[in-house]
Amino acid sequence: MKYFVTGTTGFIGGRVARQLLAAGHEVITLARTPSKAQDLVALGVKVHAGDITDKESLRTPMRGVGGVFHIAAWYKVGARDTSQAETINVGGTRNVLKMMKEDSRGVMGVNIGGNHIPAFQAHDAFQVVAIAARHQAAYRTVA
Repeated sequence: MKYFVTGTTGFIGGRVARQLLAAGHEVITLARTPSKAQDLVALGVKVHAGDITDKESLRTPMRGVGGVFHIAAWYKVGARDTSQAETINVGGTRNVLKMMKEDSRGVMGVNIGGNHIPAFQAHDAFQVVAIAARHQAAYRTVA
């Protein structure tokens, strides 16, 4: 199965990408700075330049995937200015969900903020795991 994974240059996203590869899946990702994802390229991940805050940069890498793991997020403990959280976590999640909705197969299911990721229970239907623990409003806006 071919999966699109966001947040692969981070700790969790990178581990998810590696687990998917180890299970024999194809992994495609997006990176603002592709040079920071060269370790993933060496493992066989296809890296596209882009940003979840730029909806159009999601179109090509998301085309034809069988599932999406949206793990990218911004956080900073004690931050006074949370505008980046709004832009990335809410706006970026909204862009990922909208792009999935535009896919001709549509969105069959979304788990936002779930602890269990059914990564290896892939079915023929388009599967989605969107992780945005504190920003469920982004999904309600799209749905």
